[in-house]
Amino acid sequence: MNFFDKLSFKIYSVIMLLISIIFGITLTNIISISDIGELIENFVSEYFWATLVITLGLMIWSIRNIIYGGSTKRETSSGILLENSNGKLLITRESISNLIETVVRENNKISNISTRLEFDENNNINVFLNFSVDTGASVKDITTDIQKKIKDTVKRSTDLDIKEVNIKIKNIEQIDMVKE
Repeated sequence: MNFFDKLSFKIYSVIMLLISIIFGITLTNIISISDIGELIENFVSEYFWATLVITLGLMIWSIRNIIYGGSTKRETSSGILLENSNGKLLITRESISNLIETVVRENNKISNISTRLEFDENNNINVFLNFSVDTGASVKDITTDIQKKIKDTVKRSTDLDIKEVNIKIKNIEQIDMVKE
């Protein structure tokens, strides 16, 4: 949950608490419903435009919270949080990076691997890989194969979607001598 969502939820909760208190006070006859109605009527007649803006703002806010408040996938600073009726699962950035690097290391013509992940607004993952390739390897074939394997493996293992696998070849070198 980002800062705006947390703040929005807290303010909205306070508004709901105040409304609940007002209903509770009227039920216990501390203040009559007609007194509350008179206060609202006076406020609306004196501050019509302010009341209209507040009312429209609260309606839009409610609709926004209904539509966006119950998302099942959320990014956290340390990964992606998946939620369902059974509970929550946090898949960390490190575990996704390790999974990707394991896939890349399966190819013995690649070394010096580094990974960076970015999440978009829909929690699709953009992968940025840097690695060195063996001098006798076909860069095009290796990168195409790696991109497909990463997308398939991450989808199968985590049910997360890889939007892009961006590869930067750091170096073309003799891997047999430099292999990690």
